[in-house]
Amino acid sequence: MQKVPFGIPVDRDLTNVDVVVLCASEFQPEEMAFHGAIWRCPIPDDSLDPDELRAVMKASAAVAKAIVDGRRVLVTCQQGRNRSAFVIAFALHQLTTMSGEQIVEHIRKHRQRNALSNPWFVAKIVEIVGDGRPKRRRRSAG
Repeated sequence: MQKVPFGIPVDRDLTNVDVVVLCASEFQPEEMAFHGAIWRCPIPDDSLDPDELRAVMKASAAVAKAIVDGRRVLVTCQQGRNRSAFVIAFALHQLTTMSGEQIVEHIRKHRQRNALSNPWFVAKIVEIVGDGRPKRRRRSAG
């Protein structure tokens, strides 16, 4: 059985996915058999510089839009714990009213308890997301 690097097969298509987001800076294959969209957000598993953080915010907004548009998105990194979860955290910020702490807990509950073990990532999520997005009120008719 062939070992699949970073959990993503490069030699076959992923028929149940529309978009793959590659977050591991050390895994950015030139070619993949995947026929959907490949978005690259190569970041280190450490603290990020301002350009890297901007790239994460841009990728997160694109992921949120793709989800709203009904596309199936796979966000991946080396172990699926930190970099991909960091991108997903900010996509959740776009899609929900959860606070930063709630987003971290939600990801840990639905991925694995040791997800977001990078303290810099957690602190940045809490700092940027804060108390979450305000709920929108519906305008009353009339």
